[in-house]
Amino acid sequence: DENLKVVFPANLEGEDLSDDIAKGEAHNLKKGFADATPENSDDFRDAVEKGQSVVLTADVNLELENIRIAKGEQVELDLGGKTITIGYKNSGADTRHEYAIDNYGTLKIKNGTIKARGVNNYGTLIIERDAVIYALDSNGGACVWNEGGTLTINGGSFYAPESNTATEGASLISNTNGTVIINGGIFNTSSEVYAIVNRSGNMTINNCTLTSTRAGVAILSGTLEINGGTFTNNGSAYALYAANGTLNIK
Repeated sequence: DENLKVVFPANLEGEDLSDDIAKGEAHNLKKGFADATPENSDDFRDAVEKGQSVVLTADVNLELENIRIAKGEQVELDLGGKTITIGYKNSGADTRHEYAIDNYGTLKIKNGTIKARGVNNYGTLIIERDAVIYALDSNGGACVWNEGGTLTINGGSFYAPESNTATEGASLISNTNGTVIINGGIFNTSSEVYAIVNRSGNMTINNCTLTSTRAGVAILSGTLEINGGTFTNNGSAYALYAANGTLNIK
């Protein structure tokens, strides 16, 4: 508060910050790992959710509890060549994974693999060229579902391996009311839905390579600009489908 007293939690004896404030120096109150190499899934989740950048040194199974990065946090997630997985939420016909990460802050993902229902982005998400993301489910989801956020893909590899004509399948990239810029990358799907979908908002695809079993790129609303690339569809639907919106191919 204005008297430099810690008010939450009430039982915490806070440090006196007056000297730092008088000098104009930064003072980080966050607990947890700074640029951490956490040893287990709980430590990993704790570090990332507190806004700490992380380097993995072992594979991490999140079980059924995904990671939520809050608005205002800035995290660089270096997977260290390792893999993050997450378990199934339901059972029987409705079995599906959780999303591995719900991002409301600013997140960069690089150098490793995520296997889950995918990643949800509501904030700012950057995916680097050495990242690999699998959307594992045959009843929805996406490697990255951009929900009103800003998504930049600087390469990387994206896979939706499940194929079942009786179910929806998973997309690779899905955009709803956000902004997506794809600067290259490898996109490969056996799913029964469109691999890259602009449902609403703005999407730009620059020089990506897409191979799909049934369907390729779709614009359902909003704007889609394609600047080069290779789109190969080996199935029964369109490689490029424009239902509505504005499509510009250069």
